[in-house]
Amino acid sequence: MELLGIHHLSAMTKSAQANVDFYTKVLGMRLVKKTVNQDDPSMYHLFYGDEVGNPGTELTFFEIPRIGQNHDGNNSISTTSLRVPSDQALKYWEERLTQFNVEHEGIIEQFGRLVIPFRDHEQQRLMLVSDEHNEGVSGGTPWQDSKADPQHGIVGLGPTHLTVPDIERTETVVTEVMGFKRAGTYEFTQTGNEVVVFETGEGGTGAELHIHVRPELPPERLGRGGVHHVAFRVKDEEELYQWIDRLNQSNLAILASLTDIILNPFTLENRMVYCSSSQQMDLGLRLMKTK
Repeated sequence: MELLGIHHLSAMTKSAQANVDFYTKVLGMRLVKKTVNQDDPSMYHLFYGDEVGNPGTELTFFEIPRIGQNHDGNNSISTTSLRVPSDQALKYWEERLTQFNVEHEGIIEQFGRLVIPFRDHEQQRLMLVSDEHNEGVSGGTPWQDSKADPQHGIVGLGPTHLTVPDIERTETVVTEVMGFKRAGTYEFTQTGNEVVVFETGEGGTGAELHIHVRPELPPERLGRGGVHHVAFRVKDEEELYQWIDRLNQSNLAILASLTDIILNPFTLENRMVYCSSSQQMDLGLRLMKTK
């Protein structure tokens, strides 16, 4: 029993229209579905994905018009990565981000890969990651009608970055409960702090957590430009219920339903994390597809 990789990630926005403009016109992502939040039907829920809405490619946003700005800090999902096919694609994106006046840090190396850290129009921390040397979870299919060049298009979600004040409890949950394995460490060039990398399943860019330890930071206050949760895939419905049993035995607080498991909180101090079965995930994707 193991998590197969990232399923989706959901963030917060103040304006659905401005969000669509940035993610479709600048990043060239496909708006797979515009729906509402199941917990609050008055709230728009936007889904972006690849050509066919594959699991592992879905980036979603909840719209809250009066939401304040995110205050970056600890106990947070602090960077969202987006995969592109190659190092050459990053050169294309460096030029494109500059063309659209998007704040970015240029091409740098991170954990043996080339990446471009940047921020969207609401200051959400994002990162384009090259799949040039990826040997793990495969990416999706670039959207052929994208406003960006499909040859260099976004093919899915990359490593999810978490920021915590102390890694001990987080590592216990990630390894002993969720089954991730340590894959290495690197120095985060922007701050000089050490980042610990964990991987699950086949590993690679679609199945990693990068955990930053920043005890000097205050707790994050979630707002627009912040991330609400990240989701992970499991094999099937039977395995989903095995995960419910494991989580119950671990004494983590969970809310179990027929469609997902919500760990609340993720590390006894962190953001929520969903674990969705591939069978139920496929049902969810039917709601997202435009066909």
